[in-house]
Order: sequence, then structure tokens, then C-alpha cells
Amino acid sequence: MVALSVGTAFLWFTLPISLGFYLAGGRPDLALRFAPHHADALAADADLAIFKAKDARQIELVAGKAREALLRSPLQVSALRNLAFVDAMHNRNSQAAAAFALAGRLSLRDFPTHFWLLRSGYELGDYNATLREADILLNEDSDTWQVLIPMLVQLQEGSPLRGMIVRMIARAHPVWASSYLQELGRSGRPEGAFATFRDLQSAGHPASVADLTPYFRRASTDVDPTTLYHQWRALADGKGGDQRLRNGDFDGANPPAPFGWDLSNAGGNYAELSADPGGRPGNALHFLFSDSYVSLASQGMILGSGSYRLTGEVYLDSAQEASSVRVRVLCSLNDGGAPIVVATLPGTSANWNPFAISFTVPRGCAGQRLIFDGMGDNTLQPASVWIDRLAIVPAKEEH
Repeated sequence: MVALSVGTAFLWFTLPISLGFYLAGGRPDLALRFAPHHADALAADADLAIFKAKDARQIELVAGKAREALLRSPLQVSALRNLAFVDAMHNRNSQAAAAFALAGRLSLRDFPTHFWLLRSGYELGDYNATLREADILLNEDSDTWQVLIPMLVQLQEGSPLRGMIVRMIARAHPVWASSYLQELGRSGRPEGAFATFRDLQSAGHPASVADLTPYFRRASTDVDPTTLYHQWRALADGKGGDQRLRNGDFDGANPPAPFGWDLSNAGGNYAELSADPGGRPGNALHFLFSDSYVSLASQGMILGSGSYRLTGEVYLDSAQEASSVRVRVLCSLNDGGAPIVVATLPGTSANWNPFAISFTVPRGCAGQRLIFDGMGDNTLQPASVWIDRLAIVPAKEEH
């Protein structure tokens, strides 16, 4: 009975505090009813009040709540941060900076504090502080990435931050590096993005195919095709060779688009590398689709003006109409270019069938795109087609 009484008394004594901790984050008004002098509840109440403050009197009320919270818990970070905000509102900049710095040392997880330190560091030209605070925020909470990473991409433009970020990624491999590189590639800043990828490669930390792909996708609309091809070869290929079709036998590693194979996998229509259906060694490219006019696989090319032939082999899983796969060559690295040739693949039996398609690249067509489209009948029975041993040769090289 004594033990029960002591336990009950302890529970009754600590219940308001426990509820204060639980409720302070979302409803500090309720928390204050249970624990009117609890530091966390007071600090949370000040958190809400500072965003609603409209005049000096209300701001001073916020400061009073924050001061009371600090009196009861001298290490209460949000209270210290709110006092720092009040100092900043009154242009007491040195006091605000000192309070924010202390709050930042006390907690790595207080987003408003470290965001303020990041912004302050950038405005003062202290890029070491800017990057340090960004790294803290990005490491502590991945939910902030969708806001902070685009901001970091914007801040690095034309500033020493770009080189500092490159060195941090090469040296420390932060968890946010891949997301940053992909956002940089999507940002429409081709010069800075390419310089970053080039510098990472020089530092012995080349970007992955996944990190490069968003850049090359976006840059294919912003950068001259020949220039983009040389960038792609420097960053993603490294083999040299001609500028025509790559990995036409589907046995090598697939570099990123636009000059590697861009394979689709959406809506039940997909393209994938798979074992040769006829039992030959090596891979083939397998299409499985039921929809019509759906792009399955494509690759960018740099072909000079003149006549060419696309050759290869096609294998149908069963007897099918010859028009189940359409081939297009466009005068653009993107899907919107004018067509140079449109044809369908032959073959009506479960065997490898050779094919050849002739086309002529006109003058002024700096880049091209080869596309394989599925031409299904929109039924539940998908078409299954393989292609292999693709090559493009100038007509004058044919024997």
C-alpha cells in the first residue's frame, strides 16, 4: 500500500510535466493549463506568439515568456532563439548573433536557429559558416532537403561556395551529396553544373550515372549538341570512339542519357536488358508493352549530314504483326524534333530477323535521337519484342 501510495503520488506530481512535454509542440495553451510554469510549454507558447506579434508590446510579451522559460531552464534552446529574434527585430545585432550562436551550439536540431546562422553567414560573406550550417541542417533532418538543397544550388552560383561544396563532397561524402548534384543538374545552370562535375572528377570523386542523368537531360535543351556530346564523353563515357550509336549489343555498361540508352518503365510498358531469347550469349533489349505510341527506348546521336543505315535484329515472342515496334530518327536530341525517318520493324515469327532502315540527315541537323516506340493494340495481352546488334553506318561504308 505504501509503495502504491508513493507511486501514485509520483505519477500525480509528474503528470503535468509529462503532459507539458507532450502537448507543448502542438498546443502550448493546453500544456500551460497542466504546467503553467513549465519551461518547454512557455517556450512553445513563445514560439507561436512570435509569429503572431504585430507591435512592440506583443514582441515584448514574447520576450517575457522566453525569459521566464530560460529562468526555469537555462538551456532551453527555443527560448534562447526567440530572445535572439527579438534582439534582431530591435536591431541589437551583436546580442542577436551571440544568442543565435549559443543556441546553435546547444542544439544541432533547431531548424530556425541554424537557418538564421546560414543566412547570416552568407550575408556577411562567411561562406565557411554558410556551408557548415547547411551541412548541419541537411544532416539532421532530410525533410528539409526539398527546401535547402535548391536554396544551396542558388547560393553557390557565382560564389566561392561552389568550390567549397565540391571539396566537401570529395572529402567527406555527405549524405545529401547525391540529391544536391541531381538538383544542380536540373537547375538550368549548365556552366556551373558542368564545372562542378568536372571538378569532382578531377578530385577523384566522379559523379555517378544517377547524379549525371538529370544534368544531361536538362542540358540537352540548353547546350549545343556537339558541346554536350564532348561533355558527356568527358564525364560519363571516357572511351572516345565515334559519335554514332553506343552499346548496340547491350552487353556493356549503359552510360547516362542522352547518348546512352534511355529506357522507359511506366504504365505497364517497359524496356529492359535481358538474356537473349534465342539462347545466344550476351544480352538483348526486351520490350513489353500493350499501349500504342509509347516511347520504350531512345538514344541521342551526333551524325553529320549524309546518308546512313540503321541495322540490327528483331525477335518476336510469337507471331505478331510487323508494325508492333516503330522506329523514328528525329532531328533533335529531344523528343520534339522533326522526323528524319519513321519505319516499322519486320518479322512475324519467333526467331531473329535482320532489318535495315535507311535515312538521310539533312544539313543543319546538329543532333539526332533514335527512338523505339511500342505500337500495341491496347489490350490486356502485351506484345513481347527483343532487339539486338544495332549499328549505324554511313551508306558509303556499306559493302
